Amino acid sequence: DETELLQAMCRVVVEVGGFALAWVGYVADQTLSVLTFAGESAGRYLEAEERIDLNAEEQSCRPAVRAIRSGEIQVVQETADDSCLPWRERVLALGYLSAIALPLRSGDHLIGTFSIYAAESGGFGEQEVALLSELADDMGYGIHALRARIERERFLSQLQGSMQSTIQALASTVELRDPYTAGHQRRVAKLAEALARAAGLTEEQVQIAYLTGLVHDIGKIAVPAEILSRPGRLTETEMSLVRTHVEAGYEILKGIEFPWPIADIVRQHHERLDGSGYPNGLKGEAISMEARIIAISDVVEAMITHRPYRPALGIETALAEIERERGDKLDAQFVDLCIALFREQGFTLD
Repeated sequence: DETELLQAMCRVVVEVGGFALAWVGYVADQTLSVLTFAGESAGRYLEAEERIDLNAEEQSCRPAVRAIRSGEIQVVQETADDSCLPWRERVLALGYLSAIALPLRSGDHLIGTFSIYAAESGGFGEQEVALLSELADDMGYGIHALRARIERERFLSQLQGSMQSTIQALASTVELRDPYTAGHQRRVAKLAEALARAAGLTEEQVQIAYLTGLVHDIGKIAVPAEILSRPGRLTETEMSLVRTHVEAGYEILKGIEFPWPIADIVRQHHERLDGSGYPNGLKGEAISMEARIIAISDVVEAMITHRPYRPALGIETALAEIERERGDKLDAQFVDLCIALFREQGFTLD
């Protein structure tokens, strides 16, 4: 945190360096405002210094203002000899006999000043000036790094939000073509998210499971609508067409540069641990964890909702089915978590 960094620097200067006062001021709208400080008498001195008008002529002689205007270090070895009134009277009254004001920069931008006062005259020799100048540069570097990190995180957050909106739009496209599965992907995503969270996965893994759930059937765009909505059971030929949706989904998503392996997970969500799934007959650990979560979520949601060829079967029938395939076709850990969610925690997909 930027303020914590500056507070720590001020404390070090006073407590370790032995100086009487250290304070940092930031510039905004031609005003120098005190951000943080350290020192026994700092509060008394700075109570009247909270905001300094950089355009006011009577303030122009102050070391901090001169440092900002010139962009150079300002040193006052004898405050008693300084011609700047009333600044001189105030610092002398508190026993500050010498002072230094260092410009504070973040990257190429002058953002404020780092001011330090000593209780003795001549407190800022060549060695002290060099050391404090290096310290001010370190502070500026730290501020710049923190701000760059915040900006990077803000950009990534915006990018992530944009990608989530893209995924939502893709999911809605599928549901427009297939009214019988309207909401199916959202409910699968909801259950997948709950399973990932119950398993103690990282927040990123939870998000991957949720977002993949939203588009796991995106490939159904490539399946004829009359097959998807047919009320009777499908022939083997028609089922083979339906099964192509995983590869079609992979082809649609692989060209989008998501920061997550969504296309691969979509391709694997009908794979089974014993190799009986499709399209590639993957086994065990070759199937990604998120795909194993989606597989269970997909089975449960499909069984508890109405389909063109049958009515909803109910949650207990669905849980019995995944329990029957536990360890053979479906991941045992996530099956157990799924059963616990519904039976013990009252989870619903409504």
